[in-house]
Amino acid sequence: MKYKCLSSSTWKLAISSLITILHTGLKVARAKPNYFTGMWDDLADTFDKFLFPASVCTIEDRGLEEIVLDETIDCQVIELLRDEVLPHAHEMPHQFIMQIVVLLNKGSIHSASDSNICYESDWKLREIFAKTCFETLLQFSLLDDTCNNNRNSLTATAAGATVAGVNAALTNANVFTNVSGGGGKDFAGRLAVTALLHRFQEVLKRFNDDERQSGKCPLPRFRLSEISFVLKAIATLVVSMKKAPPSKVNKPAWDQLIGLYPYLVDCTTTTSPEVSRSLREALLQYTDLLQPPKCLNTETAKLQIATQSNGQE
Repeated sequence: MKYKCLSSSTWKLAISSLITILHTGLKVARAKPNYFTGMWDDLADTFDKFLFPASVCTIEDRGLEEIVLDETIDCQVIELLRDEVLPHAHEMPHQFIMQIVVLLNKGSIHSASDSNICYESDWKLREIFAKTCFETLLQFSLLDDTCNNNRNSLTATAAGATVAGVNAALTNANVFTNVSGGGGKDFAGRLAVTALLHRFQEVLKRFNDDERQSGKCPLPRFRLSEISFVLKAIATLVVSMKKAPPSKVNKPAWDQLIGLYPYLVDCTTTTSPEVSRSLREALLQYTDLLQPPKCLNTETAKLQIATQSNGQE
């Protein structure tokens, strides 16, 4: 319906009014949740249909400047979610928060998952929107201070997983475990971490497959730029996870992070200096995760105990 309106001012007025109402209305809904139990699914559906409308608007229809202005309005919606929803996740239904995280992940999807992208200028159309979605996920995934220090260095985002895939990942990762005792921001953080890691895996796998198939022909420059960004984002996320409180990172998240390592190794065959530099940053952050096998740790502990016993005798 967004781009089917006879005048663009109609939907712009509607979304502007909704944003204004929600700035106050969400506070009321959190204060009196019993009166708003039926609102959350409709609200999530409204966000989804507005940000990702079935009707498509092309450059030929409205011009590049108009589409960029539309993207600015979309970013205002994401900023509303960042400021008024995720910080208060513990006061809202968990299903609604999961829908918002999936929506943010969906917003981060970029050109590699879009078969209609032909030119670099096409890829940049929703770059700011995708960047805002990604940074919102990253900001609420782990340590706010760490994320805020790195936000200015993130300049673009890359393609991600399908929404169905993210839903499955969120479910399988047991992100709802001990939610009631962990607090709302911890809950939102676990959701965001799972979504980010799942998306990173899909991006890396797709890049490695495409580079192998391309042979000696290099991938387009924008594809190299987006994978370079993802590698930098992985390095940032690893740093944040290592510094985060245990309540914000569960074992499945660590397993997912370690599971990215083989995909990173596959990236070492790239001939792009830009990708190689970013890859080096990511791999160096895995140093602290390299540990001896558990069986070796057990044998070492037994040997130390035996040595101490002999010394005491």
